[in-house]
Amino acid sequence: MFSGVSPSLPLHIAVCNVADRGRKLSKISAKSDAKRELNALHRAWLLALVKATGRKLSRLAADAGLSESALTRIVNDENYTGVLSPLTINRLVAKFPLPGPDAWTPGTPLLGTGAEAVRLADDDAEAAGCCSGLRSRIPAIEIWRMQGRALDAIGYMPGDLLAVYPGAAPAAGDVVMAHLFAHGADEPEAILRVLEPPYLVAASFDTAFRKPLLVDNDRVIVRGVVVASMRGAF
Repeated sequence: MFSGVSPSLPLHIAVCNVADRGRKLSKISAKSDAKRELNALHRAWLLALVKATGRKLSRLAADAGLSESALTRIVNDENYTGVLSPLTINRLVAKFPLPGPDAWTPGTPLLGTGAEAVRLADDDAEAAGCCSGLRSRIPAIEIWRMQGRALDAIGYMPGDLLAVYPGAAPAAGDVVMAHLFAHGADEPEAILRVLEPPYLVAASFDTAFRKPLLVDNDRVIVRGVVVASMRGAF
């Protein structure tokens, strides 16, 4: 009575299994494509970070407290399909205040965001490690971390630590820390420029910094002179 029905059941099940397998393979392929794209993005971002900071991958890893292989394998091994971990990215972005891969447009240079420089607290480990000798001679010394690229043409790169002597009398050609009071802003912006009286000028490959700033002691006030710069782990 059921002889005409039972032979069709296995065939029906087999067709369903093939369809399910096809969908699974499609999902796996989509995930693989997405991982390859992320791998390519992270590789390009690391190369852009090398260019922006002037540091080799090994130096970037050491400065951020990472193993060298965490960075080199994704750049140097074309067969490596992994990606940077969130912890690795967070440490790099914390050390070098530049956009992470998710906030970066591939093919464009990595540029600092926000203030050109931020002051480190006197009890900050890096500040204490890099300026103990200076502070013994100049107790008022301040340590700032470079974030912008206004002086990249003369070697001051994002992530560098700068020792600023507040109140020191600057001479022409000195790198100085100044306050720029933008129109409508409640607080001044800390900027770094070269003093070419009566102006402050940038030394950058980025034309956005080309315009000189008149030191008028109102909108632009020189705060101190950069007496040393440091790069690397301390």
